[in-house]
Amino acid sequence: MKPPMAKNKDLRNFAVLPIEACRDHRLHGTAAFSVLALICTYCDYLGVTWVSQGRIAKELGVSRPAVARQIKKLRDYGYIVNARPINKWQKSRSMRVVFKNAPKDIDEAKANLTAAQQINVEEGRRQAGLQFKQEHDAIHKKPEEVG
Repeated sequence: MKPPMAKNKDLRNFAVLPIEACRDHRLHGTAAFSVLALICTYCDYLGVTWVSQGRIAKELGVSRPAVARQIKKLRDYGYIVNARPINKWQKSRSMRVVFKNAPKDIDEAKANLTAAQQINVEEGRRQAGLQFKQEHDAIHKKPEEVG
């Protein structure tokens, strides 16, 4: 039996969206724009998120395959690219939101942050990595280790 998981308080208050997406007529009034906006609420300072399609689907009240279709459109339009996983326990694929005239990769983006922002990003990634590891360990416990 899995131990009960504590529900984290949702602290998201805003999203930073690519202005090009707001001006892109292909996205006006579409589900793809809603998915992009929600993805942006999960992004760190570097525009990287590891939110799962399942979580996006749950928040939007749609199916996971519907979210996957919209993410494919966003990739095709150039608003989302794959990012490196944080660690080997990460279950969902990392995505990076692309901003025009923004750094082209994570290392270039980090170089534009202040030291305090770099520390905050790394601390957030470290905590997320620990959470992924704890979830991984809880799911993959051997029967003799339980209780």
